[in-house]
Amino acid sequence: MTLSFAQRLGMAIALLMAATNLARATPIAIRFTGKVEEVTDLAGLLGPRVTAGSSFTAVMRYDTELPNAVPVTNHRQWFHAPGLSSLTLDLDGAHFETHAGSTGQTDVVNNGVIGFTTGWTPPPIGDSFIAGWRNLQGPGPDLSISVSLHLYDYKSMAFAIDDLPASLDAAAFDELTINLFGFRAAPPGGVPTSYTVRLLPESFSVVPEPATVVLAALGGVALFACRARRRRRERGRVRFC
Repeated sequence: MTLSFAQRLGMAIALLMAATNLARATPIAIRFTGKVEEVTDLAGLLGPRVTAGSSFTAVMRYDTELPNAVPVTNHRQWFHAPGLSSLTLDLDGAHFETHAGSTGQTDVVNNGVIGFTTGWTPPPIGDSFIAGWRNLQGPGPDLSISVSLHLYDYKSMAFAIDDLPASLDAAAFDELTINLFGFRAAPPGGVPTSYTVRLLPESFSVVPEPATVVLAALGGVALFACRARRRRRERGRVRFC
């Protein structure tokens, strides 16, 4: 059976709408790239490849529709859930990632207290995005691995609202750090060992999710169909739909 132009276009629009709904339910992904600022690894748990100046890439995924856990003005908190949020970190050949047993949370503050101080100095006010994960998988046996991301804007201009952001702009923050920590418990008669890596993010970018790619492809198909029909009209061979 040959489908008319109207039928083909209708099917494309239906698929486009379905993909749009799918895209809304798909977690967004933000890629961080940058350099290693400092490495403390006295026991050599990471090996000699991870040094200051090394490059890294991290991808954070989360669903912007995650339920808020802290109904407080200027502060929102979301707990990471398997399948709805994840993190991968590649550091000069060393790969770290969350899994079903990983836990963590994300906090967003909009024009509120974003730090801690000692003594009589008042805490700073601004915008912040802090995300942390525990119990990641990574190189080395019997290691407890955690990662935390800290973004601070002391001008209170990074966020207009305190919802989970759909994108992040590195230029909007005054302080940006990612901390990687690994810990190994002491063996019988031994001592515990650990490493700490301080990373400096230099750029952020939103990674297209599969549903978004499908959406763009279907849009291109619909545009191609319209152009093809216009060409047939110009040649005087227009069919009634």
